[in-house]
Amino acid sequence: METLTTITQIIGTTLFIWAALATSYMFMYSFFGLLFTQKTMRNRISDLSAPRIAVIIPAYKEDNVIIKTAESALRQSYPVGKYQVTVVADGLQRSTLYKLKNLPLHVLEVQFENSTKAKALNAALNNLSDNFDMVVILDSDNIIRPDFLTKMGEAYLQGHRAIQGHRTAKNFNTPYALLDAISEEINNHIFCKGQQYLGMSSRLTGSGMGFEYLLFKQLMSEIDAVGGFDKELELKLIAAEAKIHYVPSAIVYDEKVSKSEVMVKQRSRWISSQIHYMKKYVPSGIIRLVKNRDVDYFNKSIQLLIPPRMFMILIVLIGIGLSLFSKESMMLYNWIILCITYMMAFILAFPKKFIGRQLFQLGIAVPNALFHLVSSIPSMFHANKKFIHTPHES
Repeated sequence: METLTTITQIIGTTLFIWAALATSYMFMYSFFGLLFTQKTMRNRISDLSAPRIAVIIPAYKEDNVIIKTAESALRQSYPVGKYQVTVVADGLQRSTLYKLKNLPLHVLEVQFENSTKAKALNAALNNLSDNFDMVVILDSDNIIRPDFLTKMGEAYLQGHRAIQGHRTAKNFNTPYALLDAISEEINNHIFCKGQQYLGMSSRLTGSGMGFEYLLFKQLMSEIDAVGGFDKELELKLIAAEAKIHYVPSAIVYDEKVSKSEVMVKQRSRWISSQIHYMKKYVPSGIIRLVKNRDVDYFNKSIQLLIPPRMFMILIVLIGIGLSLFSKESMMLYNWIILCITYMMAFILAFPKKFIGRQLFQLGIAVPNALFHLVSSIPSMFHANKKFIHTPHES
């Protein structure tokens, strides 16, 4: 019994140290995210100064949404002739292709044995000429505001080589969509605003982002990720001394998952990618910190050690359970304080616009999503080996 108690204490202490470091990290950036303010752009877009932009939209079996997305990308206040929209059509129906080809854009039809977003982007980059200054990446379900390209172009003229727009939800039709929408805004607060305020690179969200064209083409040629290509791209950009800049006024609307099973599949893919890149980049992050004092790269790499929020809830519950089992009252108090601090990090980051928006529904969505996520843990270790498509509806 004494041996079992000792093992329990070791496991509990290890989990606590991991959770405490993650909580401290989240709380710090959540607090400084409150101090973030967007700087006024000095350079305005004109017909002469506007950078030439290639807008690329990978579309894998997204017949339900791609037309609206393409039309949104074409309805820009950006100077005419200074941007080109390319849809990478992978597995689209003939009727959808017909509609796309009747729009003033370029349709690149592709077919891969195993489709991935990285392959679609590389196919488009290899098909396009190199006379563009910028490339902007959208998902097939994204809707962008008419001034989106203008905001991205202005940031580029400021000297930013990697730019992340403000991705936000376009639907709140179910408790899971609402949960996803709130999660997105919390991430924007912590990993975009908070990071940028302290001089670190913003996160990339996988869409609504823009880059210096030739730099992006070069880095993407080195990436053949099945999932989570944006995580690898973040680190490659920072290694190339291209700090990622966040522009909160560049709005891109993103469809949020409406069903628990779709959310679990999506999160499984994300978590699997995080584990894969954690093993790949955390050691190099430590080495670059020691050798080159590269704080930005180190900061981005250790983000991969932070457990997803659903798992953090599980870790806290396990920690409290182990403390009760080993009858360590002090460790139990520590877990309770950690839990309160973790919740405070999200209270600071919680988007005000969602206060009063049927928040009681989350009381049903969170436990259900947590249950499904835990039940899918065995499959997560293989999720990054095969592309998992997230279907969109509107």
